Parts: sequence; C-alpha cells; structure tokens
Amino acid sequence: SFVNAQPSVFESLKQEIKEGRVAVLTGEFGVGKSTFCRQLISELERESLPPHGQIGQIRHVSVFIRASAYESVTEVLRSIVLELGLDAKRDRAHLFHELNSWPENHQESLIVVVDDASEFGGDIVEFGEFIRAVSDINRISLLLDGVWEARGKRRGIKHFLAATPALESRASLAELKHMSERAMEQMLKERILRVSSTDKKRWTLISRKAVSRIHKISKGIPREALKAADKALKEAARRGCSISDEIVCEANNLGFWRRVLGG
Repeated sequence: SFVNAQPSVFESLKQEIKEGRVAVLTGEFGVGKSTFCRQLISELERESLPPHGQIGQIRHVSVFIRASAYESVTEVLRSIVLELGLDAKRDRAHLFHELNSWPENHQESLIVVVDDASEFGGDIVEFGEFIRAVSDINRISLLLDGVWEARGKRRGIKHFLAATPALESRASLAELKHMSERAMEQMLKERILRVSSTDKKRWTLISRKAVSRIHKISKGIPREALKAADKALKEAARRGCSISDEIVCEANNLGFWRRVLGG
C-alpha cells in the first residue's frame, strides 16, 4: 500500500537503483520510509527472478544497514561483507577490497540500503566519503533514507549530504509524502484483514467516517494511523462490532471538543 500510494516515487527510485546511482528517500518521521524501501527492494528482487520453471541467475541481491547502529565505517563495512558471506576477519583495507571485488566474482548486482543514513554514530564526513566510494564500484547501487531537516539532536539528510559535496552531487532525491485518505483506507483494510479473528464478517468492517477520523488523528502518517487503528480494532473486537467513528474516538481517548475540532 505504501508503494501503491505514491507510484511516481517508487518508479523514480527503482530506475535510479537499476542504473547504479545513489538514490535518497526523504520524508518526515513515521511516514513509512523504511517500509517503502523494503517494499521497493522486494519488488526489484521479485522482478530479477528467472521466469517460473526456468533456470537463470538472480540479477539483484540486497543488504540492509541501519546507520544508527554503527560508530565506525569499519563496522559498517564488516557488516556488509558478512551479509554477503565473504571473509570479514580482516582490516578495513582488505574488507573494502572484498566489497570492491564483488562485481568481478558475481553476476548479480548489489543494492546496499542504508536506513536513517544521517544517524550514523561516528564521523559523518568519513561515512559520507565511504558511501561515495562504494557508489564508484561497478554494479553496486545505494538507497539511503532519512528525514530531510534536522530535529533536536538528530541530524538530517540535508546536513549529511552537505558534509560530503562529492556524494551530494551524485545523489538523486525523492520525497515520501503523507498518505492520502484513500491510500490510508486501503492500508487500514489490509491491516484489519491480517490481524482480525476468523469471524471477519462480524467486526472487521471499517466505516468511511472512521477512516477519515484516523487520517485526521495521524495527519497522514502511516505509523500513527496504524497505532490508532490497532486501538480501534481491539475495542471493536471487545464489543463485537464494526469500526465506526465512535469506536475510533473512544479507543483513542478523544474528548468531545477534540472530536468537534477534527481530532
């Protein structure tokens, strides 16, 4: 549903990755960047599978890295090498050589996904230079995600790219916006069908007013919408009824004036 909600962003990023570039996805906290990236990579890997019943090579493999979990480039490099099943018991120079040699020894292209890239725990300039160096390797694409502007102590992608001009000049940006009410309705229905009991006809329906209420509560942010929907789902299950606007309001502790003022 994230992909279906913003097909132009999906197709743009997919093309950048196929062409071996540095694709960067930005968006506010909780808007679904990580989920979007995973769905994008899954789609690329699915497309790269040989036709059913035929023998062939998979054309894409991927490695996911959460930047905030690392404090040095060597740790990141070792994690990537380990994920690829290569020898990681070496120093940094040899680790990079292992990664650099990947295209020579494999027919697949490699996609390195860096989640919350600007939240790297070490030297951000050194990390940016490392990303730039990896982008120079043939048949290795990079997909980075993170918020654009800094907030509090958290750095943004804008600062990260500015710290490494050579990387900034080759990065292609795309923004994941808040979900529309229609896209959110589809996402919520899919969620309800996945988690509801076997007696689906009795209480898994959700009214349009309930969807509108959840959209207002969440301000179009998928993560917040799912939280509100889960609360409403539990309340509907307890009562044995469908999910109405009233159920959403009560489950999310919305008082009279908050209801009147739109959540």
